[in-house]
This record gives sequence, C-alpha cells and structure tokens, in this order.
Amino acid sequence: MKKIIAASKLSFSPGMTIPVGNAVYTIVKELGAGTFATVYLCTPHTTDSKVAIKVISKKHSREALNEHGCLQILGEHPNIVPFIAASKDSLFLVLGHFELTLSAKLKQPPFEDGMPTEMIHVISRSILKGLEYLSRKKVVHADIKPMNILLDPSNSSRICDFGSSVREGSVWDWNRTSHWFAAPETINPRIPRKYTSKLDIFSFASILFKTKTGHYPFVPKVDTDASQLETIQSKLSIDEANPNGNLTKLEQKYPKITENPNILRVLSLALVINPLDRASAEDLLAQAFYCAQPDPPKANE
Repeated sequence: MKKIIAASKLSFSPGMTIPVGNAVYTIVKELGAGTFATVYLCTPHTTDSKVAIKVISKKHSREALNEHGCLQILGEHPNIVPFIAASKDSLFLVLGHFELTLSAKLKQPPFEDGMPTEMIHVISRSILKGLEYLSRKKVVHADIKPMNILLDPSNSSRICDFGSSVREGSVWDWNRTSHWFAAPETINPRIPRKYTSKLDIFSFASILFKTKTGHYPFVPKVDTDASQLETIQSKLSIDEANPNGNLTKLEQKYPKITENPNILRVLSLALVINPLDRASAEDLLAQAFYCAQPDPPKANE
C-alpha cells in the first residue's frame, strides 16, 4: 500500500493509507470535496469502525490550524462532530463519520417540498443545541448551512466544518458565510462588523425555513454581496419605519410557514436585521416549538 505523507494534493485513491499520530487509516472512498479540502471515508487498521478524514490543501493551512484549534476548544458534545485526532501540521483531521448531511436529506424526493413537523423539530432543535454550546464556548461557526450539518440515523444533528470559525467578538475581516445563508451584518457595512453568535442564528433560520417550505428564503439574482443584501432587505420589507423587517412577504410567497405558528414564531425572532435584536440560541430553545409539542393543538382539540 502507498502511504500518504503530505496533503499537497486533494485526490487520493481507495486503498491508500493515511498515518495520523500513532494510527494508520485506509481510504475506502471519497465522501466529498470543497474549496479547502477533500473528505474520505476511512477505516483504522486496528478496528472495523469507520471515520472521516478531512485532507486539507497546504495552501489552506491557516484554515486547517483554525479548525483543529476550534475542535480542541469544543471537545465532546452530542451536537458537534466528534474530533478524534490530527496530524502535526493539522492538514489531516480524523473525525466521526456520519452517512448523511442535511443538504443530502433535503434533496431526497419526500422532503423536496418540506419535511414533517416532527423531523423539523428534531433536526432544528439539535442544531440549536449545538449553536448554544458554541455560544457558551465563545465560538462563532460563521458558515452554518445544510452541507455543514451531519445527521445520525435518528436525525439528530452534528455541526461540522469549522474552517471558517472565529472567536466571538473578533473584529470583522472577511465574509466567511455562504451567500444564501449570510446574516445581513456580514454584507452590510452600515452594521457594526464584529463576529457574534447571532450571525449563526440568521443562518440557522434560513435552514429552518427550507425544512418547512422546501425553499431557501434569500436566493440572490447574482452571487454578490450587494445582490444578497438587496434580496434580504426586499424579502424582509426593510424601510425606515421597519428597520428590522418582518415576514409578511415571505408568508405571502410561501404560505406553508404559516401552517405552524410555533415555527413561524421562531423564524420571526431569528430573521431580524440587527444582531443586537436577534434572538439567541438559548432564546429560541425556550420557544414553544422546542419546549412543548412540535405541533400546536388544533382548534377543535
């Protein structure tokens, strides 16, 4: 078997081996590739278990060190991807393996037009529990999106991919969030630009909206900051009299979000322009959708 000794390229073949620390792992298959890294399904030589190994390009060593450091800060939590080991240069990260991402789940035919309420409850509540934990650890993920949410067989979520994460309160440097999920403060120079956990809440709400309606709420005409900001301001009816916006236009275009008042309440607290007025993960977990039954009682019950 050929042993991998560097991450200078991102493409490796099944059967090749990766030494990380005192363990050696055999590549089974590629799971996915992104801008910074490629993720492989691997098996350790000593057991039959499966792990995911993230192989990060050398030119993105800063992101590798950042993710490694963040995972060490976070430690173990039921809604954060398990961190197992890392190479000395942090270019190989050994992580817990999960078969499915939320992105893949949303593309499955039964869920293209939205998910059942109980499934939304389990998935979104576990994301919020993860975000609440990040907030307590003073970590901002800064790129919450379905691709970065792993699901176990019971649909409980694990947040992954911390390459863009920052410490809460850090001064703004660049927009780390994918446009469709970007909070307005990441693209609007008029809003104070410091990283806070409220950034992740806006992204979370965009995901919650998708799980209910089958649509993302803020898809820009073109993939630019200006177009994304214009889309958010238009969809939330931003004007001088209503600087934080409301969901009226979204309710009219996507009436499914009005079917469950408890979900609508969560969205109304999270899709707020000013991060100072936006609910926290703790605030949202205290809402009826998460602390009571997922479906509100019907009028005749």
